[in-house]
Amino acid sequence: MPVWQSSSAQASRRARTNGGKVAARGVHFAIDESTLATLVACKADGDKLEYVSEVIEQAWHENMACETDKAWPLIHSGLQGTSPCEGELVRSKDDPTSWAILGRTDLLVNKNGMIGLVKSDDVKEVSRILKSVDVEKFAARLSWLIDRCDCDNLNADDVAYATGWLPGLVDFYGLAAASNRNVIFTVDF
Repeated sequence: MPVWQSSSAQASRRARTNGGKVAARGVHFAIDESTLATLVACKADGDKLEYVSEVIEQAWHENMACETDKAWPLIHSGLQGTSPCEGELVRSKDDPTSWAILGRTDLLVNKNGMIGLVKSDDVKEVSRILKSVDVEKFAARLSWLIDRCDCDNLNADDVAYATGWLPGLVDFYGLAAASNRNVIFTVDF
């Protein structure tokens, strides 16, 4: 079964998670147009994954990187205000808070991983919105979502963990926007 499944006409995408907790580590990379063109030119999924791991990850100083470790699904849920425990993540094509983690466009989605893309013009919008996020309010919102949704497998430690990764993501998007870079989000399953 694919990791992503299309949903209704509202153009959202869903990523399967494992009961609200995802074992895969997420990493964002800010890449230039040339690097993006080469990645997009890779036709086979394996070639895309190899290009990310062998070229983009190896040049992470050049391609600014930001880890969100295993916190990325909780950050996504907290930014969007969606359930962190229903076993799915929803991405809205029209909501920049949704693009911050999952990207706006899929470059790759399969059982081995995913690569989501935010083009440079959209990176500026994501950066603007993320800069307005108050970390304490984010933590309170995520706690409320966990309680409201009866997420038995999530607790205050998970909120603190996700909240700890958020400032780095905000700074990363600011640097990517200032450098007019595209952002890819990568995760291996």
